[in-house]
Amino acid sequence: MTVPAGTAPGAGLAAVSDALRSGAEPTEAWRRVGVIVRDGVPTATSVRAVTGDDALAAAVLAASRLARELGASPAPVLDLVLRSADEDADASVRRATALAGPAASARVLSWLPALGLVLGFALGANPLAVLLDPGRGLALLAGGVGADLLGRWWSGRLVRDATVAGQPPRARTDGTPAMRRRSRAITAGRRVGSLVAPAPTARPALVPVPVVLDLLAAASESGAPVPRCLASVGAAVGGDRGLDLAEAGAEISWGASWAEAWAGRDDALAPVASALRPAWEDGSSPVAAARAAARAVRRGQQTQALVAAERLGVRLLLPLTLCHLPAFVLLGIIPVLVSFVGHGGPG
Repeated sequence: MTVPAGTAPGAGLAAVSDALRSGAEPTEAWRRVGVIVRDGVPTATSVRAVTGDDALAAAVLAASRLARELGASPAPVLDLVLRSADEDADASVRRATALAGPAASARVLSWLPALGLVLGFALGANPLAVLLDPGRGLALLAGGVGADLLGRWWSGRLVRDATVAGQPPRARTDGTPAMRRRSRAITAGRRVGSLVAPAPTARPALVPVPVVLDLLAAASESGAPVPRCLASVGAAVGGDRGLDLAEAGAEISWGASWAEAWAGRDDALAPVASALRPAWEDGSSPVAAARAAARAVRRGQQTQALVAAERLGVRLLLPLTLCHLPAFVLLGIIPVLVSFVGHGGPG
């Protein structure tokens, strides 16, 4: 989930959770924060309006659907989503702080050529006249502007890559393979009790993997076997990710090996497969393993984001050395020197 730094996206959700724990009906608890409930589940549009984040809204909807399926109070599973949102907000603040310095440096470097021109005029030279002179002047201008634009693009690309590092994908873009899996998902639903995730829509928000693991732990606490947990959580999550979960649960229920059931699934679900495998093959409880895996995924994403922010400062040396400094020389140094030579020095 991508949470804007300095905001509290879970404030309304916390109020709902408190109301539920105090004995309020789910419909009334959601109504207090302006969310409409239909068939025991908040509507997607109204939840997005409260949270302001598509991934967070998707997680809330999945938690609400799972609570309805389990016949339990939505407060505990909603608290799982709240905890995830709080951790994401903290990570977002740390990431923004780490990126602030290198991003500001990239912006300053992009203005080096313009600064050279201004300093040239301040010293009494006329570098612009040199740059507009046909022949070598225009060559200097073209080379300097081209190097500066390349440096701006390069620096911007590095900053963008560092900004999104460690964040889960917003949506799967290969909709065609997901649609090809729909027939298998329908078969899976018949074998597991028709708990199939809804058909995927175009570029839906994905429920983050740590939240999926938390929901699987909550479903396991109800005493359901692993295939049923995967089916229930898959139906609650929906979309491509829900289809993968439902299919995997269906395939192991009719005799496929664990490796076969998870072959070809979304790579992001690898921690789910690893966490639940001992429960299926050895009969151990998946609750502790799922929660530990959720914490590990969150830590890994946060570490990846912070490392990318720290490396950004070093990587920006490349566009500085290969683009911005040459542009500074071509636009801010050589024209000033030529102007001085042509007019016998400053003044």
